[in-house]
Amino acid sequence: MSRDEVDRALATLRDEKERIGSALLELEDHQGYRLLEGAALSGGTLRVREAVRGRMASLWALFHLYGGVLGAAEDLRARHGRPGQAQLAELTRLLVGESVELPAEEVPLERRTLLAAPGPERLTLRAAVERMNPLFEEVAREVAAVDAVWSVLLSRLSELDEARRHAATLLAALGGADPEYERLRLEVDAIATTVRADPSRSRARAPPTPPGWTRRPRRWPR
Repeated sequence: MSRDEVDRALATLRDEKERIGSALLELEDHQGYRLLEGAALSGGTLRVREAVRGRMASLWALFHLYGGVLGAAEDLRARHGRPGQAQLAELTRLLVGESVELPAEEVPLERRTLLAAPGPERLTLRAAVERMNPLFEEVAREVAAVDAVWSVLLSRLSELDEARRHAATLLAALGGADPEYERLRLEVDAIATTVRADPSRSRARAPPTPPGWTRRPRRWPR
């Protein structure tokens, strides 16, 4: 690469790095992501959170390796106002060569040989971005899907909660307890616990409104 090509590549990569970093931070600030991180989960939703955490860890690891290589290239360019052939060759290696070194993976037994030891995987900066793209898309899909289900179910739970308070007020005004109300209250509490801990389990159906309880539409804040 010539000096001008290096400078153009550095400018493009700086912008790319800033956009990738912003996208990762925006993903972590998504309501669905924050719900996954903050809730006490179980079942399928817990498995979704573990998968999302694993992919996000891989994303951040790749991003930091990518940023480290770009930073090394920027430092080298800053130290040489008029880089010579040796500096241009190193800059070319960093910017378009396989300069992103991933930690060596543990090779499964069936892929081992007696003498060959697995070496670290190396990627170009472009290949590192291509590796990050599907990870980002998978996390974004999972987070959006969980958020959509949670929003619907929590909205329905909010309606049930309001109906339960209304029924309790009526019972108090009538001056008595109702075993059927107590049974329904416990049923709704059990549904609410399941929905909050494992909304994925309830994707196909929303919590039912117990017979005789007044439904009052309520918009769940997003």
